[in-house]
Amino acid sequence: MDAAVELERLLGPDRVRTHPLDRWLFSKDAGISRGETEVVVFPETTDEVAACVRIARRFELTIVARGAGTGLAGGGGPHGFFARGRPDPDEPHLGGG
Repeated sequence: MDAAVELERLLGPDRVRTHPLDRWLFSKDAGISRGETEVVVFPETTDEVAACVRIARRFELTIVARGAGTGLAGGGGPHGFFARGRPDPDEPHLGGG
């Protein structure tokens, strides 16, 4: 079983992206640098994030948390695994891209 299959089992197929176009879209920020992305996930709770981290560690995948992807310095360019949460307007959070 691979990481994407386990992540889909955890989050459901609507919150896991493995299609090449999805991976390409999330492989960079607004700058010109790109990374290689194996899977993009959208965890919504702390428990889901923790479970995604455990899966990523088991498969030795790098995790890059992503904001809006508007930065120009390449910080949104992942290498292996990609996590992006959906912001909840009712939860306090730190700003940033």
